[in-house]
Amino acid sequence: MTDIEILHETTGAEGAEIHVWVKNVGCRRISSGMIPESDLFFGEEGNFERIPYSEDGNLTPGWSYLIEQNKDGDWDKGETLRIKIKPENSPVSGEKYFIKFSTYNGVSEEAYFTVS
Repeated sequence: MTDIEILHETTGAEGAEIHVWVKNVGCRRISSGMIPESDLFFGEEGNFERIPYSEDGNLTPGWSYLIEQNKDGDWDKGETLRIKIKPENSPVSGEKYFIKFSTYNGVSEEAYFTVS
């Protein structure tokens, strides 16, 4: 019933942040109150860590989110979550990074990408 897909990763804010878009491709909506209960893992290949949720987006390291195309405040089927990650250290161009997002009920998706 719950399923997600990582669509894209890129750097933002002068290279100090990572932006990740995750689409809800499952049949079930995810309450906005449950999104912060998700786990996010990020870091260089072979050296990643769990990044804590940051409600105001100011925690470093930390992650925050915005639901794009939002209709009702929840993460509905077909809507995309834009996740902003503020890592402890700025990503290094040419390095390979790992991202894994796991919903509150254990459904996860992971990807490797290189910062350009």
